[in-house]
Amino acid sequence: MLRTIVTLSVFAATLFGQQSVSRESLYHRVYAVVPLVGSGTPSDPRRPMFVPAPPAEGAQAATERPGLLGYQMQLSDDGTVALVEFVYANPAAFAAALTTASTSMGLASGVQVSPDNSNVRSVISQLQTRLQTSLPSVKLFERGIASRAQIQTEFQKHKANFNIDSFQPVRVL
Repeated sequence: MLRTIVTLSVFAATLFGQQSVSRESLYHRVYAVVPLVGSGTPSDPRRPMFVPAPPAEGAQAATERPGLLGYQMQLSDDGTVALVEFVYANPAAFAAALTTASTSMGLASGVQVSPDNSNVRSVISQLQTRLQTSLPSVKLFERGIASRAQIQTEFQKHKANFNIDSFQPVRVL
């Protein structure tokens, strides 16, 4: 009996020793320089590329969790592009956003994510290259692939006093 209590107390103590993951390390984060889209009306507000327009007034909100969980942006010094941190649920959600944007521009032909997501990295790479070739103002950096210095350097081309630490962790619901 004593041996059981000691064993259980040892295992119970390890449960409280785990540290939680910081918010900025969760999900798939992409830093981007993108043009602004939208006409500026309430039904089509100005927003960064890859951010969908809000649902029409009176339309029912989606019941499933969207791929784009959140974003934050700063305008460039000249106001023509947005410096954005996107938060996606996972790389497949980012690939879906790239596919949607590429399809609307006629660039996504022949590129699809497989049902098991085994080719998601390849699809992201292909679509990213096509988008950046077609729209030179678009620059995409995935956290963990691009360094903070690369992101900082590119963002400072558009906003002189930009500091990547000025982006606070995006609050995701």
